Amino acid sequence: MKLYLSSYRLGNHADKLKELVGKPRAKVAVCQNALDWSTDIDRRRKDLDIQFDDMRSLGFEPEELDLRDYFGKPGLLEKMQKYDMVWVRGGNAFILVKAMKQSGFEEVIDKLIKPGKLVYAGFSAAFAL
Repeated sequence: MKLYLSSYRLGNHADKLKELVGKPRAKVAVCQNALDWSTDIDRRRKDLDIQFDDMRSLGFEPEELDLRDYFGKPGLLEKMQKYDMVWVRGGNAFILVKAMKQSGFEEVIDKLIKPGKLVYAGFSAAFAL
């Protein structure tokens, strides 16, 4: 298992995250489902831009991953196989865990994260893994 967790954003050791991923131009799924309680679309968009900027600063290629797209539907595991890392933004840990359960993210944990095929990284609520 490859984990990188910080208390806020990239933390103090972003260089270690780059080493852990070990690949330039790594594809990163950015998950902000810990903010699903918020209805402020502008805030969510601005925050996603910040997360994308952080990932780009490391040379990574970020894309948004919204677990709600997989609630009760198959396909999340297949989608996640194209990424080198999943970056989980902080927020409400209870809401994040609920989104993970409803989307089938447990299968991603078992088949990609635990065996070290996918780096799991993030801050704050991301600790809920």
